[in-house]
Amino acid sequence: MSEQSVDGGRMRSCGRRRLFPRQRTRPQTEVIVAYIDEHKDLLVDGLRLGVEPICEVLRTADVQIAPSTYYAAKSRPPSARAVRDAELVPLIGKVHNDNIGVFGARKVWAELNRQAQQVARCTVERLMKAEGLCGIRREKTRRTTTSAGAVTQTDGARPWTT
Repeated sequence: MSEQSVDGGRMRSCGRRRLFPRQRTRPQTEVIVAYIDEHKDLLVDGLRLGVEPICEVLRTADVQIAPSTYYAAKSRPPSARAVRDAELVPLIGKVHNDNIGVFGARKVWAELNRQAQQVARCTVERLMKAEGLCGIRREKTRRTTTSAGAVTQTDGARPWTT
């Protein structure tokens, strides 16, 4: 808890840095709910913090969320997009792994459509990015601003030496 200190059973903002990194826009409700979930069970002087004191601290940090908003977000069923994404992620991972991890989003999308899984290409791109999956690149050398790191990935030898 480097960004907050505990004072008499209450949390207060230290003001050294912000609780959430983006300064101009309000964080998404899901991010705030995850933050509250992470911190609501902390013990301070033998007492659990709970949701309402955390909401008060967030209010002082210009991140306003009401406790009722937190509880509404927790009880809300997942969206249709979230349900569909949960179904597609294992399929995308399977197609990617079956092809030795060389398929990019375009080929994974084509393979899923061949397997009678109707899915948009942008959805495959978004989910692959979220899962950290990418295809193999066609380029053989790295582009750098200095020549020290520009070695060929295939042979490892520097092309200017003999």
